Amino acid sequence: MRSLAYSMTIVAVLLCLSASADAVGQMPFELTIKGPESVTIGNEINVNAVLKNISKRTVSVTKGLPYAVFVRDSSGRTIQKKPGQWVYFGSAEVVSLGPGNISVQNVIVSGKYGDYDLTKPGKYVVRLQRAMGDAGYPKGAMLESNEITITVLPKKAHGVNR
Repeated sequence: MRSLAYSMTIVAVLLCLSASADAVGQMPFELTIKGPESVTIGNEINVNAVLKNISKRTVSVTKGLPYAVFVRDSSGRTIQKKPGQWVYFGSAEVVSLGPGNISVQNVIVSGKYGDYDLTKPGKYVVRLQRAMGDAGYPKGAMLESNEITITVLPKKAHGVNR
């Protein structure tokens, strides 16, 4: 009888440990961003946020939530957001992602509705964060994307840079 109770206790502890590991550090998602390698000054800069279910189970998430955008210049300095910006268009909906399935969302980085003024030529490093509270993770749980580099090119006039 004792060995049965001991065995059941061990199984319960292992189940709790595996559930907490999944909830704390092993989110069943991968966030990858893709965007243009270069753009000309004045053009809107957009990236695609690709949220992929990397687990072996179906997981529900909210599609249409805003992403936190972070931008650094080529020397590593953080670019500040434009004052008064934070525009969000669209509606949110809960989607179920099966194993390996993705949800893609367009995120505006710079331009009329973007949070950043990237009108100075140069290279910029962009990354995103997504809060994961909608997927059942604790408040403050964040998913980080990869970083991409986007080169902002000056406008050309008749083949000559201005």
